[in-house]
Amino acid sequence: GIYNQNVQQSINTILASSPEFVATVCSCGDWCKNSNNSTPDVKMCPGNLPGGQIGSHSRGHQCSPGCDIILDTSGLYSSNAIFLIAHELTHHIQACNASATNCFLTYPGLREEGFITAYAAGSGQRRYIEDMAETAGYYFGNRELLATRFPNHLRAFEHCVLGIN
Repeated sequence: GIYNQNVQQSINTILASSPEFVATVCSCGDWCKNSNNSTPDVKMCPGNLPGGQIGSHSRGHQCSPGCDIILDTSGLYSSNAIFLIAHELTHHIQACNASATNCFLTYPGLREEGFITAYAAGSGQRRYIEDMAETAGYYFGNRELLATRFPNHLRAFEHCVLGIN
């Protein structure tokens, strides 16, 4: 169906445009440790999420049924799929790669730019974590916005997450 098509097209775009991002994600392995799979695949599953959520990373709990990332079937469209998938994959990186996360969160000039979205700004104690995930969404969904309005976010993501100097 259209849900699977949106997910697959987004994954293909991410695979083709940034092998560095894919390598960072895959280095984290299968967060939910599915016993029937020995490869470092990240499991993305359709689901119905509460409270208007359209994506969720398990963060080691509620691995519903063996899924690392759950994408809401009613909120995933071709217009937002790549943003949401990159966002949730970045939470996957944050869960296992403290070095990349700390590098991003302390990158020079990042805080002076402010938060990239109102969602990140309004996320309470998780606002900086969400800012990093939102940056990933824009990296794959609208890199020009990062380059023009949030150049330090762009540099931080490329340096800390992708390993590009």
